[in-house]
Amino acid sequence: MLILCGAQLIQVVRKRENTHSMNNLFLIPLFFWYHMIYQEHEGRKNQVSNSIEVIIREAKPSMTKAERAIAEYMETELYSIAGLSLKELAQRICTSEATIVRFCKSLGFKGYRDFVIQLSKESGSRKNGDQGMMYTDIRPGDSLETIVDNVCFNNIQSITDTKAVLNLDALSSLVDMIGKADRLYFFGIGASGLVCMDAYQKFMRINKKAWALTDSHAMKQTAALLTENDLAIFISYSGKTAEIVAALNIAMKTGAKTASISKYSRTNICSKTDVALFISSPEVTIRSGAMGSRLAMLNVIDIIFSAYASSRYDEVKEYLDKSHDVFK
Repeated sequence: MLILCGAQLIQVVRKRENTHSMNNLFLIPLFFWYHMIYQEHEGRKNQVSNSIEVIIREAKPSMTKAERAIAEYMETELYSIAGLSLKELAQRICTSEATIVRFCKSLGFKGYRDFVIQLSKESGSRKNGDQGMMYTDIRPGDSLETIVDNVCFNNIQSITDTKAVLNLDALSSLVDMIGKADRLYFFGIGASGLVCMDAYQKFMRINKKAWALTDSHAMKQTAALLTENDLAIFISYSGKTAEIVAALNIAMKTGAKTASISKYSRTNICSKTDVALFISSPEVTIRSGAMGSRLAMLNVIDIIFSAYASSRYDEVKEYLDKSHDVFK
């Protein structure tokens, strides 16, 4: 299915390559997204994303004590687990087999066998991956070359790790919800507010009524006036920003549809919204204006917009052409 859609997309791009280049700008993130999926499907992807490592890292803060013990063991011995039976692993961690099965299911797997199968695939791919760098925070005295390398690696890895935890079923549901909604409202504070503004700009350009709420008072007022025909999308890296949680609680009482973009947690806003999309970004000390998480969220917005635009291409093309013509 992905290959077919991608082939159709390439044909569209080729047909439009002789038109004004600005008319093709919205296709760039969609084409890039398809290219990554296609390469992975064909087994030619150069950069390997160890998704189980990412999922465990993101889920760990909200795990129970027993689950965290399993996670901590896996952080150091993850790729030696693939050859162990469930009983052998339980003995090594000093826990029950049932606890390990529950742990695997909490990460989205059907059970331990499903977990091991995916782990084996990643273990084989990992041998060809680049394991020479890790997420790095700002440090005193780094050379400009080191800073450039670290910042670029962090940002690229944030996007790659986010792809690993992005649920395509949830994405499909959100795109469908956007199509059915009369109005879109994006809620976000600080760096997440910048992501809201980007989303607002994109959807307004294709004549989809949208608003970006970045002020706490405006958030509460707007949330209280939502209707069942509206879609409210709450954006917060932690998922626990007080202003966002307060606005979501108000919105839930109105019957409006809700969605969230945040890091994974069982206790943040993702547990309350109708649809939840997750991002992954390094847990560093300074975070420097949420550089990695901001880019990961912007990338998710690009994906959402591209998926929506692709599903309504003829309609979107008309509005893109109109909005472009006014700047000639």
